[in-house]
Amino acid sequence: MLIAGGALVIGSAAAFNFLMAQPKEQISDLTLANIEAMAVPDEGGMTITTCLGLWGPCTLPDGTESKAPAVTIQP
Repeated sequence: MLIAGGALVIGSAAAFNFLMAQPKEQISDLTLANIEAMAVPDEGGMTITTCLGLWGPCTLPDGTESKAPAVTIQP
């Protein structure tokens, strides 16, 4: 039983080290800039409003009413 436990610990450590040694995919600077621009509304981000309209019409931020699912994206 002790040998099996030791083998489990050693095997787990080897698997962990193998996974940590794998190359990681890098995100380009342009992609990071786009993510940041969308995440910060005060600096050119966007507002996304959704309305399911399941229980009747709903009013979108621009004042229009929707009786069906609607999505508005404002830059």
